[in-house]
Amino acid sequence: MRKIINGSYTDYVFLFAGSRTAYSDLSVKGALKSDGKLYIMMEDNRPAGYLCIVNEENIARILYVYTIPTNRNNGILNSLLSHACEKADRKVKVCIADDIEAFPFIKKACLSLGFFEESNCIISGSGKAKDFSNWEKYMDRVGNKFCEILIKQGFECVSFNEASENQIDELYHSNENEYKNPFSVKVFFDNANKCLDRNMSFLASKNGELATYSLVSRPDSRSAVFEHISTAEKYIGSGCIFLPFARSMEEFKKSGCDRAAYAMYEDNVHANAFKKKLLERVTVSQHRSYNFVIDKIGGYVN
Repeated sequence: MRKIINGSYTDYVFLFAGSRTAYSDLSVKGALKSDGKLYIMMEDNRPAGYLCIVNEENIARILYVYTIPTNRNNGILNSLLSHACEKADRKVKVCIADDIEAFPFIKKACLSLGFFEESNCIISGSGKAKDFSNWEKYMDRVGNKFCEILIKQGFECVSFNEASENQIDELYHSNENEYKNPFSVKVFFDNANKCLDRNMSFLASKNGELATYSLVSRPDSRSAVFEHISTAEKYIGSGCIFLPFARSMEEFKKSGCDRAAYAMYEDNVHANAFKKKLLERVTVSQHRSYNFVIDKIGGYVN
C-alpha cells in the first residue's frame, strides 16, 4: 500500500540516510526553511522516494526529487510529481540538468503529466579560480583598459553592499519599471535559501540610473553561481555589462572558490553573444538545464 506524507528534515535524514548527498541536503533544508514542503512516498511502510518543493513568487519550484533504486520504474516518480501539482496553488516548475542520471526519467514523467517545456538554460562551469590564466591574460590585454573607458564614460560600479538603498530598490523592482528586466530578482533578495552574496554581486549605474548588474549566489563555501547578468534595454550594446561581471570575477578569484557556474537562456541572443565573447574564456564544461512548467486550473493541473 502506498501513501504520501508530509515529512520533516529528521524524517529525510532517518529514512534516506544511505542516499543523501550534499546537494539533496541543501535542497531539502532550503525548501523547509522557506516554508516549502517535503513529500515522502511510503510503500508498505517503507520509504520509496521523496520530493521537495518551495514557493517562489508566482511559481512553485521543485528543488529535488528522488526514488530509491529498487522502487524505480513503478510510478513512484509520477505519483510524487502529481501530488506536488495537486497541492500547489500556482504554476509548478521543474528544472532538471541533462547531465544527471535521472534526467530521462524525470523528463518522461513531466511530459506524461502535462508539463510543457519552457526556455532552457545553458549551464557553463568554470575551473578553479587559480586556473583562470586565460581570463587574466584577457584582462591585462583588453579588459582593464575597457573598464577604464567605461568609467570615463560615466559608469559607476559598486557591490550590492556598497550600493545605496535607492539603487537596490530600483533593482528589486527592475522587472516592473523602465529597466524592463525579463527576470525578477525579488526571490534572491527575499529567499534566504538563494544565498545571495552581496560582496560578489555588483551593479553599475550612469547618472544615477541603473544600467547593468551581475547577481551571484553562494550555495556553499566552495561554489559561486552567476544567476543573473543583465543590462537595461537602454544600455544594450554599450558594453557596460563588462564592469559588474569583471568585478564579480575579481571577487571570485579572491574567494578561492573551487568552481563557478553561469546560467544563460539559450534563446537569449544577447546572452549567447556574451557567452561567446567572455564566458568561453573561463569555462571548461557545459550542459543544458531543462525547464518544465505546468499551469494550475481549478485546483488541479492542466
